[in-house]
Amino acid sequence: MKTKIALRDAVLADADWTIDLRNNDESMHFSSTDCMVTRDEHNQWFSEFLAKQECAIYIAETANQYIGVARFEIRHDNVAIISIDVASEFRNKGFGLSLLNKALEKHHGSSCCNKYLAYIYPFNKRSIKLFEKVGFALVNDKKIPHEYAKVMSTP
Repeated sequence: MKTKIALRDAVLADADWTIDLRNNDESMHFSSTDCMVTRDEHNQWFSEFLAKQECAIYIAETANQYIGVARFEIRHDNVAIISIDVASEFRNKGFGLSLLNKALEKHHGSSCCNKYLAYIYPFNKRSIKLFEKVGFALVNDKKIPHEYAKVMSTP
């Protein structure tokens, strides 16, 4: 079954929902920052991230419900770091795959990037399987979290 989602650019009002997703226990477990952040800290980070030209945040929705978020940050070498998070009630239902595919397609079509990196902890088997399913491959297992990469043809 193909999971239908809509993907849009994040707006400042999305900070209210993304803080709950970010502070979810499972999300924190797999994050590089494994402690809760306050609403004020998150709102400041969110507004600064949205203002950066080299950054993008996409919100995935279906039937007027938030599904998840994809975040991109372009490095100086035009390589984009990607991270995604899916709301707990939508995990293991195919939404992550739809989110990842749509986010890569949207970002790739609107940026100069043709290489994407994801940093995934080796114990996060679900994310490893998901990213490998869309063409990411392990490029560095010396770092923790491990580094996975996908190269896409130039738009």
